[in-house]
Amino acid sequence: MTSLVQAKNPRISPRRIAQRSRSGLVSLDQVSLPRWEHLAESAADPNGFSDPAFLLPVCRHMLSPGACKVLQNHSPDGALAGLIPFRTAYHALKLPIPAAIGLFPYVTLGTPLLAGDDIEKTVAGLIDAAADQGIAAIGLPMVALDGPAAQAIEKVLSERGLQAQAINVHERAALEVPEDPESYLRDGLGSKKLKELRRQNNRLGDMGPADWTVSRSEPEILAALGRFLTLEANGWKGEKGSSLAQDQADRAFVTDAARNLAARRAIEIVELTSNGNAIASGIVIRSGRSALYFKTAYNEAFSRYSPGVQLTVFLTRHLSEQGEVDYVDSTAAPGHPMIDHVWRERRRVGDMLIPTRKGALPQLCIAAIKSRAALRARVKTAYLKFVDGGLITPRKRKKTT
Repeated sequence: MTSLVQAKNPRISPRRIAQRSRSGLVSLDQVSLPRWEHLAESAADPNGFSDPAFLLPVCRHMLSPGACKVLQNHSPDGALAGLIPFRTAYHALKLPIPAAIGLFPYVTLGTPLLAGDDIEKTVAGLIDAAADQGIAAIGLPMVALDGPAAQAIEKVLSERGLQAQAINVHERAALEVPEDPESYLRDGLGSKKLKELRRQNNRLGDMGPADWTVSRSEPEILAALGRFLTLEANGWKGEKGSSLAQDQADRAFVTDAARNLAARRAIEIVELTSNGNAIASGIVIRSGRSALYFKTAYNEAFSRYSPGVQLTVFLTRHLSEQGEVDYVDSTAAPGHPMIDHVWRERRRVGDMLIPTRKGALPQLCIAAIKSRAALRARVKTAYLKFVDGGLITPRKRKKTT
């Protein structure tokens, strides 16, 4: 029997038909959760932000119902081999174009999850599934451009006479976890700076017991998260009205995500305490042997003790001693004044714009996305100039208890 796909286009090969039969577009609740979790843990290019434990709470608490969709691809044995979560261009960017945009709150790495022996075949299936649904282009924000997922996308497109475009390309700090953390830290920070950090730590100890704690179990994580939220709300983010604790949806999202990740031991919270009170805290999300340094906060009254640097230095030593993680993405802005000096590796990321087929429509969609990104950048620059000049005051979010 001739398939519907072949009836639409008789030039499609039987191999392509079989590939498409294993691919499709579904809503979030139609994806098998165990298969998604397995894919997240075994992906060729790990991304903890695409783990269902993290992404489902984002969609549940921060986006309108039904706004989140998934392109998925299955291997012949039924395993989930590829997954791209997305929103329509109208939902994500207010653009009335047939494009899928992988833009979600708090997701600062948009690399798709791909697994299996042939990730290029998986990429081809995902692109074909998008094209079959009338999606002319796919926009993936902040993809790891030098990773296997991006390389597979570029190769598949090249074989079809197509080309992805990358915008907003930049580098951010990362850590290839060293076997000898002391040599790594000394080479980066210098012996003088490490000596100063030890002196500051000793001075902190003079005020009372100063300790490091690492939380990983669910009860520990939820307690540590509560302390983190308090720290963040009492700092500069609280002053700006942008801390997680100040918005009900944000707080619900991060609490659910932390609980879900803790159930699979895919999260840890590192804290520096003084007299039993947390003065610095960092949230690390794990995926396979990679990790994301998701959030940090510290008590600004202790700034003279360099709590942010102390936290990152301790985390470097902790991960080296633990031996469970090989690579950490800082998720920080490029040129970060603190972490760039501690973690010297760089991850190149950028927004990847992917045509799903030849023709004018995909290129028009990509041009529209690029134009909106350029306009947004100009508006942001102008806004910051007004703020810096004191002409306007940033709007604060309403505080919630």
